[in-house]
Amino acid sequence: MDQNNTLEYLFSDLDSYNQLDIEDKGKLPKKPGVYVLFTAKQCLYVGQTNNLKSRWSSHSQLTGVECRYPNSKIFWREVKEDFTRRWGEWFLTSKLNPLLNKRWVAPPVNGIWLVTPDGEPHAVLYRHQEKLPDEYYLEFS
Repeated sequence: MDQNNTLEYLFSDLDSYNQLDIEDKGKLPKKPGVYVLFTAKQCLYVGQTNNLKSRWSSHSQLTGVECRYPNSKIFWREVKEDFTRRWGEWFLTSKLNPLLNKRWVAPPVNGIWLVTPDGEPHAVLYRHQEKLPDEYYLEFS
């Protein structure tokens, strides 16, 4: 199984994610991970962070979300490696089409697109295959 298929499997099964009601967001751990916010009818937001608890207390896209979308649920899973978190965020965003996320473009093989504020591709973040898992280099478009 190649790396993309393994990662796809890791992020596809939302039933394996931890779940919290939006009102309990203060119970999120201080751990790295990927998160998805759902209402009963739609996906609202997909994100990744190195600290779930602090991200939810400071994220401008999610300020007041519990008032606008009561009874929402946060699905999250711990993911330690930065590259894997970013890939998971891209994968879930592309599959779930969340209402509140900005536009994303598909990452190239072994890399992630970095975009400008207007959503245009700017650079590709590549993972060094022969080095440590968290080492990257940039290639500008």
